[in-house]
Amino acid sequence: MKIDFYIEQTLFKMLEKKNIDEIFVVDIIKNAETCKGSFYKYYRDKFDCHVRCFKRFIYKDLGLSATWHEFLSGLLTVFSKNASVIINSFAPTDFNTVRDYNNQFIGEMYIKLCTGGKSVTQSQMRLVRAYAAEITSISCDWLSSGHVESVASLVSFIKDVQPVGLAGGGRQY
Repeated sequence: MKIDFYIEQTLFKMLEKKNIDEIFVVDIIKNAETCKGSFYKYYRDKFDCHVRCFKRFIYKDLGLSATWHEFLSGLLTVFSKNASVIINSFAPTDFNTVRDYNNQFIGEMYIKLCTGGKSVTQSQMRLVRAYAAEITSISCDWLSSGHVESVASLVSFIKDVQPVGLAGGGRQY
């Protein structure tokens, strides 16, 4: 296997115990038993490595989902299996983090699965972004509280809070 796999795998294992803000490139290099040149051959910085790590180990099969329900169920199941990694990854709330990437990924999957990939207006896109960010927050709260509630129950709740006007979803209040 290639060195980028080992570097991402190393970061993934480190995230089981540490927040991404507590991990430095030198730590990743040391634990992956590689050198600075190898790291920077593949990544701009630790955040680039972090996003690629998520693509490889968290999101790898989720893009194959056929329905929004299937996607949400798969996402929450993967999050549940990797709770400490998710919590430690999503702790920072600034932009250009894996949390922001997650919101973008959820939004893209929503548009793909719920609108058939049709283009959306700017107003609808703002709703999609807000909805995706809320799904990430709900997921983090669920994981932090020990993810006692079932995946099916949480998926149902997430679908219920879908804003009106997005692919006909949500409840009107």
